[in-house]
Amino acid sequence: MKHLFVPLAIAKLLIEKGFNEPCIAFYDYKSELTIFEQYSETNITCYKNSEIRQEGNVLAPLNQTVIEWFAREHKIYISIDAIREDYFLFSLWNFTAKQNIHDEGESFENYNDCLTNAIQEASTLI
Repeated sequence: MKHLFVPLAIAKLLIEKGFNEPCIAFYDYKSELTIFEQYSETNITCYKNSEIRQEGNVLAPLNQTVIEWFAREHKIYISIDAIREDYFLFSLWNFTAKQNIHDEGESFENYNDCLTNAIQEASTLI
């Protein structure tokens, strides 16, 4: 399940870039991914960066939450293309400017590495 969340380094970078969306998990002071306790099956505890209280904890957003944040807040759309089972590329689009911001370039052997690099590259644009 860890692959569903952005890595710690990306989480820290996103906070610097103003990311403050609700998250269901965090990295603790030992850099371990921890899911917030659930109070019931229908009510999942979520916190924003401004609400996290313990020193050294960093919220761990889901990859999908970050993708949607880039699209909503910055009009940057992330696209991952699977060319083969072991060959992935990403593109970054700004549809407002009708401009391809990043196309092709480095290839990746798996989807998660490609997505992590796409998010990191998108972070440099804001």
